[in-house]
Amino acid sequence: MAIIVPSIIHRGEPVGVLYRNPNLGHNACNQSDRCLYSNNQGACYCVHNGVLYLALYIRNGVYNYYRNINPAHGTLVQVVLRHWRFKTGTTTPCLENLAIGRIAEIRRTQPIPPPSQLGCTAHPVAGLFIARTGTPVGVFFNEGGRNIKNGVFLYWTDGSNKYCRLYSNDKPVTVRYAHWIVVTSGNGVAMHLDGKTRTGIIRVLRVSIAQNIPVPCS
Repeated sequence: MAIIVPSIIHRGEPVGVLYRNPNLGHNACNQSDRCLYSNNQGACYCVHNGVLYLALYIRNGVYNYYRNINPAHGTLVQVVLRHWRFKTGTTTPCLENLAIGRIAEIRRTQPIPPPSQLGCTAHPVAGLFIARTGTPVGVFFNEGGRNIKNGVFLYWTDGSNKYCRLYSNDKPVTVRYAHWIVVTSGNGVAMHLDGKTRTGIIRVLRVSIAQNIPVPCS
């Protein structure tokens, strides 16, 4: 049975999902930056970050989708996570609904420190609002190659000052976000909430559950 913290998680809340990936062997698993092979379990475990979109449960032989995670629904079979990734074979960002099964653990991305603890500087409105501390985002960046990572926005810097609100006309030098990673724990693996700072920022993309997604990213 999957570990879920807290036991009830609602659509739109940021989460990390740890799951068993049977498609990756030992070497391929450990070469991934989001996976780790557990010798104790004899399997590869990976973590994805995003926001909860749907949860599939089975109860009395009947499958139903719900907009939240709640043990009262039955046995959790699968979650649908909304996140940013690249379209297959490109470096074009695409918002995707990703179905994940073989779930080991789900954790809401918390606690997120308030701006007062992050030492942020007041910042005037500069275009359209994109994110504030606590907003689920995809960070699109180039650090020797284009990449996109999902997490919860903490702050951006202009090279010296921290700002806890991001607008479309801002020019971030760095962006810091919180996300779940997989780490070794005893004889197995576990989830760990980590802060990550990225440079070479191209865009910061809000993970929206309001918009429809017409086609898959592939």
